[in-house]
Amino acid sequence: MNPKQGPSGPVEKSPGKSTGSWEEARFRRAMESSTLTHVVAGANLPPLPAPSLEGLTAHVPATPELTEELLLLRFTEQIADRAPRIPRPPGASVEMDDWVTIDLIAYCGGLLLPELTAQQATFFLTPDASLPGFAAVLLQAGAAVGAHVTLNLTLPADYPLEPLRGAPVACAVTVHAAATVELPPGGTWSPEFLESLGFPPEKEDALIEFELEVEALQEQQRQRSILEQIWDQLISRAPAQIPESTLELALDMLWKEGQGRFLSAAGTDPQDVDHAGRMWVGNLELREGTRRRLHISLIVAAVARQERFTDVDPNALEDFVRSLAGATDLDAEGLLSEMRSDPTAARRIAEQYVWLRTVNFIFSRAETVED
Repeated sequence: MNPKQGPSGPVEKSPGKSTGSWEEARFRRAMESSTLTHVVAGANLPPLPAPSLEGLTAHVPATPELTEELLLLRFTEQIADRAPRIPRPPGASVEMDDWVTIDLIAYCGGLLLPELTAQQATFFLTPDASLPGFAAVLLQAGAAVGAHVTLNLTLPADYPLEPLRGAPVACAVTVHAAATVELPPGGTWSPEFLESLGFPPEKEDALIEFELEVEALQEQQRQRSILEQIWDQLISRAPAQIPESTLELALDMLWKEGQGRFLSAAGTDPQDVDHAGRMWVGNLELREGTRRRLHISLIVAAVARQERFTDVDPNALEDFVRSLAGATDLDAEGLLSEMRSDPTAARRIAEQYVWLRTVNFIFSRAETVED
């Protein structure tokens, strides 16, 4: 891939493949950036002068060689993730290695834990999941599709948040769905199975195509690394003070648009939601990350003004929506209809378009150096 193609360049979505996940992640980041843009605008912060984009340099490590052995290993790992799944009917018991969709609300000492609270989380139920012991306890509780269960487990001694290491946790779990993975009787290299995954029917051709996918993912990781280095340089060139009041406003909006909304919709006690929100906004790593993104929002806004990217062509905006829908599962006509009838939706989509266009422009000005 051309290193000058930005991190939001077009990606084709093929049946049975996961290329859309990067596009969806980009769109979610653009939506979040739009929220932060509203915060910056509402706080009436003085606009930054656009920093110089000259001499931006990013160092990236050389991409490791993809050996046939490594490719075969990676391909085998992908089989379960891509293979057809057979949904379990409502009331059916969940089993180990099922692909599950759950809501999870966790409490410790009667207080809600936002770090362990998730809506519509999807993952393979395995003993080595990110929360050790969760799968075994869920199965012991007789979890079934459509059921609500309460689990009690102890967080591991190496849990990332030190105050919670070894702490007892109660989890309220709603199982929305579970599915088994269907592997073909003819083996994972059968032509029919490969074609069902969207690959050519012959093993050699399938591996060639899979290698292109792995290389594309490596390139995306490379682009993320480059972009973070670019932001570091631009932040140093255009220093800004983000007031604590602006940071609090941003965190409050992000909470209310994310986990806070989910917890309220789930009927969680308002006092628990309020306490969880205070814990969430008090997370130091989250605060510093949000402060950085607010600073980046100011920089992007400055470059967009200087390059007149804020003068949005309606036709270009419609092309952007259609391109986005083509690479994700979003409904293009639905988005366009909403954009035409709802000024607020139109503004948010335009902000996302300006954000992505500006980031691509900044990215294109950087020189990359292979280490």
